[in-house]
Amino acid sequence: RSKWSDGYDNLLRLYGVTIALAQIRLTTTRLNRTFVQISRYCTSLWKLWFTTGLCCGLIIMISSVFILTVTAIRSLLPKKHTEMLLTPVLPGINIGWSQMVYFIPAIAISGIFHELGHAIAAISENVKVNGFGFFVMLIYPGAYVDLSSEHLSQISPFRQLKIYCAGAWHNIVLALFCMLLVKYLSTLLWPLYVAGGSIAVINVHSVSPLHNVLVRGDIISNINECHIQNTLSWRNCLNEIQQQPPGGYCVDIRILEARHHHTIKGSTVFDCCNRTSSDLCFSFKSMHMQKVSTKRKIRFSSGMGEMPYLGFKLRKFSFFNTYKRSKVCLNARNTSSRSSCNTDLDCLASQKSTCVIPVLPKDYRLLRMTRKKKKDVLYIDIPKHLIQAGNSA
Repeated sequence: RSKWSDGYDNLLRLYGVTIALAQIRLTTTRLNRTFVQISRYCTSLWKLWFTTGLCCGLIIMISSVFILTVTAIRSLLPKKHTEMLLTPVLPGINIGWSQMVYFIPAIAISGIFHELGHAIAAISENVKVNGFGFFVMLIYPGAYVDLSSEHLSQISPFRQLKIYCAGAWHNIVLALFCMLLVKYLSTLLWPLYVAGGSIAVINVHSVSPLHNVLVRGDIISNINECHIQNTLSWRNCLNEIQQQPPGGYCVDIRILEARHHHTIKGSTVFDCCNRTSSDLCFSFKSMHMQKVSTKRKIRFSSGMGEMPYLGFKLRKFSFFNTYKRSKVCLNARNTSSRSSCNTDLDCLASQKSTCVIPVLPKDYRLLRMTRKKKKDVLYIDIPKHLIQAGNSA
């Protein structure tokens, strides 16, 4: 071995660094005094704290055994029954690489907080802490605490359990704290941060028709006339739109007359606009005159009495107003910006308006998504597809 190799080993040993296959470790004793000072502050409170952690740890342990057992059984069932209670996090498979910027720091913080629980609990139970360390294995960070095995073996099992459960207990507390922080973040950071008035687009799949239409950061406040405050209201609005019959829009009859020449006669069921990108086929009630004829036998009479039937018949014509659904080609963006309706009665505010309804396949709806500071997005699809896309995102 050269003097450079010896110097390198001494340098690593001096700073407590250990390098092995696919991992690097850093161990230090500089935090031991800090752990002692923390654990000596309100010792009775710490004992109650870690006793509570022991109770929660036992509950979690029993629950974990149950969940792992159910997961193992489900993994042996046929594919249609393989819905897992626990899903491993695999970068690049079920979590995008772009999310690792948030995922790795979260692992590091939770790992450090976990080991801090073990260290403080050990010192409060008079168990020596030899050192505290950090490591990185492949891309995953973590932490560890080195406790004296001799001291651990000399204390009762109850006190040992308090030390062992302290890490999981601290993770539970950290998770609850983060949940409360997220819930009340808008209040804590007001007026710099506002939540609850809309939702933001975080990702649009490349295979989605909305790709390059909706972009990351778009703020959606309404879908049709349903106001969106959060992801729950997004799903509720889409469910409501799906369950209700297709809605329409109040349009002036003069516009229908002006657009009459743009409509293709004898067209297919859903297309009367020659597949133009900005126009859409709408249906409305139109009035037609229907002629009905009846035949009657006529007898002539005179002052001497009724004359015999001479074989004459008269045809009587009656005219009735009937309604049927007609189609018209209208600009989708302009039409969908008008007041909504379900029947012509909803358009009584203007005597010259009628209710036009988009002509679409079954379960499809015309959806108008209102974006903040951007043009509204018109989208035709089955609403539950957007619900599924939002859940998968």
